[in-house]
Amino acid sequence: MRNCSLISSTYRRGSSQVGSVGVLGPTRLDYEGAIALVAAAAEYLSEAFSYLNPS
Repeated sequence: MRNCSLISSTYRRGSSQVGSVGVLGPTRLDYEGAIALVAAAAEYLSEAFSYLNPS
């Protein structure tokens, strides 16, 4: 794990954090691309959760 990096972000439902999404890869990871990917995935999940009816 010493040679690995983790890029993560949270996703939300309204103002509540409901989970995390991330990428684990080598330290020579394409950080710009990985950060954009993780941010887009978190945004997509937040949007998807916004359509769910409250329980």
